[in-house]
Amino acid sequence: FENRAKVFPIDGRYKFNPVIVQKGGKTDSVRAAFMRHDPDDWERAEEISIPYAESQIERFSPTSRSFVEIQSRRDLEILEKIYANAVLLGDDRPDGWNIRYTREFDMTNDSHLFRPRPLWEAKGYRPDEYSRWLLGNWRPIEELWQERGRRRSESAGSLRSGRDEVPVGVSLSRNRDAWIEERGVVGRAVPLYEGRMIGQFDPSQKGWVSGRGRTAVWRETDAGDKQVEPQYLMDVEDARSDTSLIRKVGLMDITSSTNERTLIAAPLGAVPCGHSIGVLEVDSERCLPLGASLNSFAYDYCLRVRFSGLHASWFVLEETPLPSPDSRVWDRVRPFVSRLSGTVLCASPPYLDRAAPALTEHERLRVRCLLEAVLFLMFGLGPDDARWMLRRCDLPRSEVSRAFSEGSLDPKGFWRVDRDQDPELRHTVLTLVAFHDLQAKVEAAGGDRERGIEAFLNQNDGEGWMLPETLRLADYGLGHDERAKHPQPVAARLGPRFYDWQLAQSPEERWRETRLHARNLLGAKGYGALLAERIERRLAEGKPYLDLLRLTDDYERRLAGDPGQVAMLAELYARKVPDPPGWWNWITALRRDGHLPDDRYRDLVDELRDRKHLTKRQHTAMLHGAPPPLLIPEDEATPLAAEPRQPFELRSQSDTEPGDLFE
Repeated sequence: FENRAKVFPIDGRYKFNPVIVQKGGKTDSVRAAFMRHDPDDWERAEEISIPYAESQIERFSPTSRSFVEIQSRRDLEILEKIYANAVLLGDDRPDGWNIRYTREFDMTNDSHLFRPRPLWEAKGYRPDEYSRWLLGNWRPIEELWQERGRRRSESAGSLRSGRDEVPVGVSLSRNRDAWIEERGVVGRAVPLYEGRMIGQFDPSQKGWVSGRGRTAVWRETDAGDKQVEPQYLMDVEDARSDTSLIRKVGLMDITSSTNERTLIAAPLGAVPCGHSIGVLEVDSERCLPLGASLNSFAYDYCLRVRFSGLHASWFVLEETPLPSPDSRVWDRVRPFVSRLSGTVLCASPPYLDRAAPALTEHERLRVRCLLEAVLFLMFGLGPDDARWMLRRCDLPRSEVSRAFSEGSLDPKGFWRVDRDQDPELRHTVLTLVAFHDLQAKVEAAGGDRERGIEAFLNQNDGEGWMLPETLRLADYGLGHDERAKHPQPVAARLGPRFYDWQLAQSPEERWRETRLHARNLLGAKGYGALLAERIERRLAEGKPYLDLLRLTDDYERRLAGDPGQVAMLAELYARKVPDPPGWWNWITALRRDGHLPDDRYRDLVDELRDRKHLTKRQHTAMLHGAPPPLLIPEDEATPLAAEPRQPFELRSQSDTEPGDLFE
């Protein structure tokens, strides 16, 4: 029972639970009912209770052996279907997600490591375009224009397009009235993230204005110009947030099963988090798929039925279900998640994506509905299951409050989402419409789900499903009033898909700018490690990678520089891409063809020594022209000439198509 009827003189959100037991015998199942409000329900328990088998307790809660708060037999059927097609979030076996849960900084015990933002700004620290507060030689933007040959009259705000023309290693101030070079920075501070700052797929939903604690004032950040506005800053050294390629998903800790959404998750980059954000660390390729899964209605449904407190604690999360991390569908889904989460440069994982970020209400809603539909299918659900999860979400605005006061709405339902909007504009309703289209694609593919998802995401020139121009709810079995029987405008009421400044960029300009931002955020060595990651991915997918390895693109070479190339090659060796003999043949070919000069080769050997891949003796021998085997650990070394394998060769571009694989 929930105490909403004030059976006890305490808060109406408290729960109490009568239990009847009988001595002796063996229990294979119990009859249970949850979230009841009327004590008279006790008199008709046989009518409203549901058999809950011991095997279901073991399946849904293998560690805690706890009950999930199901409302009906239908809920139980859907949970059975989901858990049959899922792995547990906390499963660390080879076929699991291998997620590591952590909390980074305690707001009390670690308070000596961070200070209020105004104190840093009083010392001269200024926020740059990446929401890093930098101390150093800031110069007026007019000087940059003069150096780049632009007109002095160009406004600072005009640098929405053409950002890729700014030199590598130069950061602009947040309001674009000043600039600073990397070498001119003498101090760096980064935002300390708090739970209220994030939203679903949004690394900066709210920004701090004033005050502290419960009296602090926060505001919604500008969707068209997302910036991080923290209450506290940390020195970058204390934050342990440098150029490493950190992948994590941040979770808002304080939440409830009766909120509009229970789990609030945002993929994050190398930013420090206070204890009001739970952190899930995961392998790089799984970060965005994990964020998409956690923010889906399907996952939230599973979490809400087992959630009874106010904290997103690990012991609750670890028994929740997720789709398999190894599904091939994730490769198609990842770019769409990147559009949603890539709105804030410093907080977003540094993925290199050609697509424009989803900033407008229209585009964010479109992409989210598209992802929701795909996730329903990946959780093994059908149209009837989705309609049950999102039931009563199509009520007219005027009826929602009345239905809630009458107690006819599920307290844990999703009817709260966009309830102030007309039904045809709601996230929930449009998700059902998108799922209907996806199901049609699957049926057209002969029931092949992967082919159906591919067709769903590839339509409209690869942009995927689009919001309808008009929508008649009755065509989908939705709606409860006369309006539902007539076409209602949708797309036009949600505004444009992109801002004008986004449309002013060509795809090539956007691609160059994305790479420039990644380089400026990560530094040369961090960017080199990111290139190594891209090469490894291309190899795994059987795609051309030679252009990256050689850095034949002039712009890419400028971004990486000598330190970036050295870091890229060393990272490939650390990742065993390819195995050591093959890697050495890569280096030989790069040197032979002039892509790795002698001074850079010596830097590479030094880097391998610093990373403990070479002993001091091996390092010295390599600098004096030692043969390839010494790159292999000494106890495994075998002369290359004695190896029966066919050596790797880098063929010239005249012999192959550009980007062909090594052989």
